[in-house]
Amino acid sequence: TADHGMKAKTNQAGEPNAIFLEDYLQGKFPGENFKVILPITDPYVVHH
Repeated sequence: TADHGMKAKTNQAGEPNAIFLEDYLQGKFPGENFKVILPITDPYVVHH
């Protein structure tokens, strides 16, 4: 979800404060293949 500037975008080390879902799933289920697709439906993104 969008944070709209309400939360830190990086951690203490300056790395993105994010979870990369495809990497996470591959770590949890080795040997499986995943393709994460993110459809952007937020109208805010469309006009920027």
